[in-house]
Amino acid sequence: MKIICSILLALISLKAHAQSSVFLEGTWRIENSNNYEHWDKLNDKSFQGFSYSLEGGKMVVAEYLNLEHQANKMIYQATVVNQNDGKKISFEQIASDDALIFENKQHDFPTSIRYKKVNDDLIDVLISNDVNQIAYQLIRQK
Repeated sequence: MKIICSILLALISLKAHAQSSVFLEGTWRIENSNNYEHWDKLNDKSFQGFSYSLEGGKMVVAEYLNLEHQANKMIYQATVVNQNDGKKISFEQIASDDALIFENKQHDFPTSIRYKKVNDDLIDVLISNDVNQIAYQLIRQK
């Protein structure tokens, strides 16, 4: 009986994580710029995205993004074009009631990434480390 309860609690936790990240779905423009993020829900456990800019009418991808549930944790992974030898940088979700917050204290910058839903069309983003931070808003594109 304890095993069944543990399994049910794990499934409920995964479902809650998946629902909390659904607000990322879609295309978002970074305020006052030609930079964007796009996210697609692949299944109940993962999202895939990329950030890009529009330069001369062409899309130039800056990084590829993954968000997936692994071993009862949500992991955010970024692969930055022409950096880190093409290797993914992983950030683990930390507890938060009102935002998606991911951390990797071993990375230089950022060590923390936060997405906070303001409303259906606006997300506050904060990327930071102990010294620097960059804050901006993502605006849903329709």
